[in-house]
Amino acid sequence: VSTNTTGGANRAACTANNGRFDNTATVSSTGLANKSDTGYWACQPGSISIVKTPDGSTFGIGDQINFTVVVGSNGPGTAKNVTVSDTLPTPGNLTSWTITTNPGNACSLTGTTLNCSFGDLANGQTRTIVVSTNTTGGANLAACTANNGRVDNTATVSSTGLANKSD
Repeated sequence: VSTNTTGGANRAACTANNGRFDNTATVSSTGLANKSDTGYWACQPGSISIVKTPDGSTFGIGDQINFTVVVGSNGPGTAKNVTVSDTLPTPGNLTSWTITTNPGNACSLTGTTLNCSFGDLANGQTRTIVVSTNTTGGANLAACTANNGRVDNTATVSSTGLANKSD
């Protein structure tokens, strides 16, 4: 016997009955005492995290900027179908990005949108992505003055059955 739910159990399934799925089978026969046996599955949901740096750093005219994104599986179970999405900022002339660290070639850029598909991550596994601008001559004055001199960027990690996390 098996389940056929697309994507498997979600976090809500893991909270019922203290995370246990019990199943009791009973055999009976005329003239004999019934025999039963109970088996169970203990649910161990995955969990995910995302941290992006730098946060509050500075850059100047002529500089390239970069962001490091670290995605993790914090267990106790495996995080399933882990993906990252990040629409990269384009202040002033900093409109071209490149992936400088791409674990397992799991990431791609479409325009200024970063997408990564890491598959399943076991408890304790992490993936680190680094993206950098690659504009000839680096940041111009317009890049330094756009958005009051700030370059804000938010990446989001998702995993089947878990709430998205952003940083």
